[in-house]
Amino acid sequence: MGERSVRQWIKQGGPPLHRRPSRHSIFDPYAAYVLGRWQEGVHDGQQLFEEIQAQGFKGSARLVRRFLQTLREQRRPLTELVPPLPSERFSARKAVWLFIHEQTALTIREQEELTFIRQASLTVERAYGLVQDFLTMVRKREGERLDSWIEAVQESAISELQRFAIGILKDKDAVVAGLTLPYSNGPVEAQVQKLKLVKRSMFGRAKLPLLRQRLLNAA
Repeated sequence: MGERSVRQWIKQGGPPLHRRPSRHSIFDPYAAYVLGRWQEGVHDGQQLFEEIQAQGFKGSARLVRRFLQTLREQRRPLTELVPPLPSERFSARKAVWLFIHEQTALTIREQEELTFIRQASLTVERAYGLVQDFLTMVRKREGERLDSWIEAVQESAISELQRFAIGILKDKDAVVAGLTLPYSNGPVEAQVQKLKLVKRSMFGRAKLPLLRQRLLNAA
């Protein structure tokens, strides 16, 4: 750590409250279970891998074997592992993924995880309701409800959603049109993509007249 950082900490009376989180392995939530089974006498790496795989582990057997190797060589103190808290199982990315999907499209386990996250905080529950309400407007083209949704966001005191609403207000007419009208710029984007594809296929071989003719004659 640099001297300047230490001096800054002394000046402000302590380290910063928000520090870069340490990197975690996807094996970490299962380490305490594997350690417990190891202490019970189960030392078969494949068996332990299959057991935690049934619990939802998405990693490879190599991670399990590497962990067991440290136990065999006694490089890891056996008392330092504790089962993770339920809230530690979820990353921000996983929570967002659960938030933006319709609940009926989730598996039973994912619905249980979503329920756990929503029950963790009133703010989280309020945010989930606003997110789902906005996605309903998108899916069902209910742009006439945008004003009431923005009012609800402004009353929610959720700064992240409030910044999102401010961005909407900067081009509100376009957003309302997108949430209401059935039209899309998809066909235009498709034509642009086709133009780029044809242009790249004949790069260095011909000029604009042939490119124009190929696009006009394309099916």
